[in-house]
This record gives sequence, structure tokens and C-alpha cells, in this order.
Amino acid sequence: MELYRFIATTEHGETAIVVAADSEERAFRVADREIEHQLLKKPVINDLALVEKKNITKNGAGYLIQPRKSYE
Repeated sequence: MELYRFIATTEHGETAIVVAADSEERAFRVADREIEHQLLKKPVINDLALVEKKNITKNGAGYLIQPRKSYE
């Protein structure tokens, strides 16, 4: 299993999404589903970009989410 970090770009700005999944294809589907479930009105997604991927080990894995400008 792996941990995936996405950036979704909409007309309202950017949103970070973190997903645990067993494949990239499944991770994209889960990310799209999470956007739909977490927001009252699903925004128009202009771009969904996979930014980073990490293997989840017995000790776990995680991300520090910072404003995008600070890590570009």
C-alpha cells in the first residue's frame, strides 16, 4: 500500500489531498471521491496532479502539508 499526495486545482484555488491506496489508478478514484464527499458542492476540477508517492511501511508514512508556494 502506498500514500499519495495530490493537488486539486479548481476555480476557488488549490486543495491538498492525501490518499492511501494500492495503485495510482485507485488513488485517483479515491481522491475524486473524497473531494465529492468532503465538500457540499463539488467544484469543477481543472487539474488533479499527483505530487508525491510514498510506500507505507510498518512504521507508517506521512506528509507535512505546507502552502504550495513554499515547496515549489
